Amino acid sequence: MNDEYLDKLINSHLDDALTPAEQAEFETHLHESEAARQRFWELAEVHGLAGDAARIAWADDNVGDDSSVPLHYSSSVSARLRHGPLKRILFSPLGAAVAGLVIGVLSTTVIWAATAAGRQELITLLHDSFESGQATLAENLPLLPGQWSGDYSEVTGATQGVTPEDGSYMLRFLRADHEGRHLPESFSSDVFRLIDVRQHHPAFADNEAVVQLTARFNAAAFPDDENYTCTLTIFALDESLIGNELLRGSNMISAESLAYSRSSKLPMDRDAATWQKLSNELRIPPETQYLMIRLGCSNDTKTPGKRRDSFAGHFADSVELVFANRPEIATR
Repeated sequence: MNDEYLDKLINSHLDDALTPAEQAEFETHLHESEAARQRFWELAEVHGLAGDAARIAWADDNVGDDSSVPLHYSSSVSARLRHGPLKRILFSPLGAAVAGLVIGVLSTTVIWAATAAGRQELITLLHDSFESGQATLAENLPLLPGQWSGDYSEVTGATQGVTPEDGSYMLRFLRADHEGRHLPESFSSDVFRLIDVRQHHPAFADNEAVVQLTARFNAAAFPDDENYTCTLTIFALDESLIGNELLRGSNMISAESLAYSRSSKLPMDRDAATWQKLSNELRIPPETQYLMIRLGCSNDTKTPGKRRDSFAGHFADSVELVFANRPEIATR
């Protein structure tokens, strides 16, 4: 199910405008996809219902349907939640699948966490499980936002005993080169995405903004004499570099970025049934207007004479980029 159609179903559900067939399709997809459930709460927040839904869910979980519980929202919202479209999700068998998101509904897009400075807002910049099915580009670094590009890769469904971590699709690394540049000596397959963060620029001014990138990685079974690792990199860029072919030169993005951070290497295990989580963080310079993120898979095999520029079955899924204001460590 593509993102545009999912949003249509969710908005129609929140407006109580789905046909019975559409409602059944919507609930099935919501049950099967964590990304769809997260998107549901994001749009519920836009509709102004998410916070109240969480309080209702908490009250029902703790005291049942006792009308004496002091819930602080308007009677019109209460009626809509208890008797309208959200009731069919919150208090149906599907509720078990979304319960973790009900109480923590603000945990991804608008979460308030206790910090030394008070309440902290966490903003999601990207949440992508490749559910759009959109093909990746093998054109080196992307010069514009909104598209995965880099070395040869593909978006695929379950294959080689590996099932997507979330939804029906995942990214598969294929080769360590891209169109127009064959690199038999290369051993790292890298896929990039450019994120426009100009709307959040005022939040970066005090040098307290920290961005966090997470992704899950998996691999089909591979021989004992082969070794693979995965990494995540975040680059902070100013607007002058966007659309500039200069960035596609060797190591130029590292040299020209305002700042960058690469995660430690994650050694891949040989269990196709498990997805391994990796995270990386970067404190954003005040001048930052764009972020470039990189998902990388390296063939670290040391066997002499064995080529390392292709990948038989290595995957990424559930990519998430968030930021929050977090003061620097105080020093004397």
